[in-house]
Amino acid sequence: MSTSSLFDLTADLGFPAFQEVAGRRSVADLYRGSERCGIYVLHFANGEAYAGQSVDVTRRFHDHRKTHPDITHMTFRRVPKRQLDEVERHVIHALERGRVPLRNIVFASVVTGERDLDLLVTPDEQRAWLDGQALPDEETRVQDDDLRRRYHAKFERLKRHPHYEEIRWALGTYVARTIPAPKRTELTFWAVSCLPSTNKTSLSRVNINLMETLMVFDGPERPEYACNIARTPLHDRWGTRWQEHVASLGLTIENIQYRTSGEDHVFLFAPTITSVERAFQDETVVQAMRAFNMRLLRKGPTVFYRYHCFDLADDLFSPLNDRPPGRGGAR
Repeated sequence: MSTSSLFDLTADLGFPAFQEVAGRRSVADLYRGSERCGIYVLHFANGEAYAGQSVDVTRRFHDHRKTHPDITHMTFRRVPKRQLDEVERHVIHALERGRVPLRNIVFASVVTGERDLDLLVTPDEQRAWLDGQALPDEETRVQDDDLRRRYHAKFERLKRHPHYEEIRWALGTYVARTIPAPKRTELTFWAVSCLPSTNKTSLSRVNINLMETLMVFDGPERPEYACNIARTPLHDRWGTRWQEHVASLGLTIENIQYRTSGEDHVFLFAPTITSVERAFQDETVVQAMRAFNMRLLRKGPTVFYRYHCFDLADDLFSPLNDRPPGRGGAR
């Protein structure tokens, strides 16, 4: 992405020309005190950019200089305070569509640069895993006796659910196929909850970063499932007919958005274990799950580690059959 291309994109989004700010400690002289609320875009020496919001752009620039000394250019557009979130999201997504490499985390679909995940799963391993290669994992797992005790009673309750083996199969298959080196990344980067209190019908959730990525609910007759995935792999494979293909698997697309998900996101609902099985049998859907999860993993550790149920995770790491119970996959 050339500097001129970025400048053209921001101009199309209503921003004025970029100003050179390399070496500046302040931009207070550029923006009057009553005109500092809005959206800004920073350009860095390596060609990356950052889009953000602030009620006082001069103070925000000063904060950025402390952690990003390589800022070279800046543009700013006034926006009413009540519209900041909406416009910021629109600008970030427009820059992503224009293939601008961004340093953003919130609202962004893809996070670039060095990340905490790189210390556990190297960038080369991440790329290989996204290409479908299996990664070696640790023999032993992290342990936290306090967390194990905290959720043991809830786990025993969940285990008495008449369809527990089905739930275990869905969760275990998901962790094995859509999270890289799950033993290495357990607790720090992903967690699985047991009977979370946020929803009376919620049986379990797999959480990555700030989001739940797989959800299991107690339906009227049997468990129901929902999953957050990336849209791009589906569109790349089936073009404008990707929604028809998703529907053919027995999956429903729900109009649910998250602040952390970025624009490249689809929320799928699976009413039965049959539709879950079909999703796992579809390599493009699995690829979409992997792509979405990797983006969240790269955004940072999970804030839901304190709800991780080790007893349930034990069961998810136990051997699983290729098919769910009752469909040629009894334990």
